[in-house]
Amino acid sequence: MNRLRQHQLVVFAFAAAVAGIAGLRLDAQTQAPDQFFTMPGQPQTMTPSRRDGLTDVLALSATGGAGVEDNGQPVQGELRDPQFQGRQTYSDVSGAVVYNTVNASRFGLQLNATGGARYYDTLHEVLSNGESVGAATAFPLGRRTTVALTSGFSYSPNYALAQFTDLVPNTDAVVTANDLALVRRPAYTSGLTAALTESFGPKASFMMNYGLHRSDFVNNEDPSLVAQSGYAMFRYRFSRNVGFHAGYGRRVGEYNLLNDTQSAPIEDIDIGLDYNYNRGVSLSKKTTLSFGSGSSITEQDHRHHFTVTGTVNLDQAFTRYSHATLTYTRGVQLLEGFVEPVYSDSLTAAINGAIGARVHLATSASYSMGEVGLSGNNNDYRAWNTGGRMTVDLSRLSMLYVSYGFSSSDIGSGVQLVHDVPYTQRRHSLRVGASLRVPVIRRRVTAERK
Repeated sequence: MNRLRQHQLVVFAFAAAVAGIAGLRLDAQTQAPDQFFTMPGQPQTMTPSRRDGLTDVLALSATGGAGVEDNGQPVQGELRDPQFQGRQTYSDVSGAVVYNTVNASRFGLQLNATGGARYYDTLHEVLSNGESVGAATAFPLGRRTTVALTSGFSYSPNYALAQFTDLVPNTDAVVTANDLALVRRPAYTSGLTAALTESFGPKASFMMNYGLHRSDFVNNEDPSLVAQSGYAMFRYRFSRNVGFHAGYGRRVGEYNLLNDTQSAPIEDIDIGLDYNYNRGVSLSKKTTLSFGSGSSITEQDHRHHFTVTGTVNLDQAFTRYSHATLTYTRGVQLLEGFVEPVYSDSLTAAINGAIGARVHLATSASYSMGEVGLSGNNNDYRAWNTGGRMTVDLSRLSMLYVSYGFSSSDIGSGVQLVHDVPYTQRRHSLRVGASLRVPVIRRRVTAERK
């Protein structure tokens, strides 16, 4: 036990010391946070992060810390790896590099890579946290035509029942894929998307995109997934606040089983009116409501199943940097590890805010329920994820943090899962650490005026 504490204290003390030294050197700089806005299908466009008007083109970041995970009491005959049994403590370190050069009206390019390792003292093992590389670019083909391309490749050592996974993980997420991992099942994931947007004057526009997503487990007995999607949408504005849109898409997921290939086609239809053009309906000065609806038609065993889909989001602002959101989502997903489409209803609540100039809080809680496939025989599932994180800024580029997370899932016995994945699981996790961000190249990046 003393040896375990020594390992954790060394890692944590080293990260805190590095962050503290950076804080002393950078404390004289402005405390204004980096800001950016994201265009759909385009790389992030960074705004000046300092009063000198410069922005980070190449930046490195490192995070180190220690934590404990409680997976509940080991069950007799448990097939999962020791990493996911009982209570485990660990130390870890991770890093990321981001290259981002954007001229908002001409050309944008973003490259990023992440990686890390975790040491479990009780297991005497050093395990990968996963690695990923990604790229995104956007450029005009003409005065009214824009093209956006994104691609990525990642390696994940563990399998997690996580919806809406990204090729490049979001390191700022309150609940990460490592928090939701259930079993060691290494997999490689790759993807490519291409989007084209054409504007027909100030009132009409047309958009179409294509996506290819592939997930291959190292173990051939697990169901790999190849998903392709195509989508097109036309929008027309009747007035300043009211418009119309019509869209159609098709997704096809091919599950490569050990002795067979199973296909799951999904057609998406989205026709309706737009109000306030995705900026939401202002219920009050600080309360905004936004929503959208559509439908999906799934084909299985020569039968067609119609599902109403949509999203409703309620946003309540408290201050300039603090707000709460409540989001309901209903949809049909093609997810890794399953051999049939997943029909889900999800409700997510989140609160993000600042306490003073240096302390920030972020919390989220999400509950999902639904069915896997259309068999109706013990194919239901429920999942609950919640977490919170508090960060303390030592400087503009360094911080300390503490986070807590809880996740649980219950899946019907009629659902085919990846080998050794439990049908019922509960996990608590607590982590403390420090993070440092180092700008390597800074330039003045400005948007050209039209």
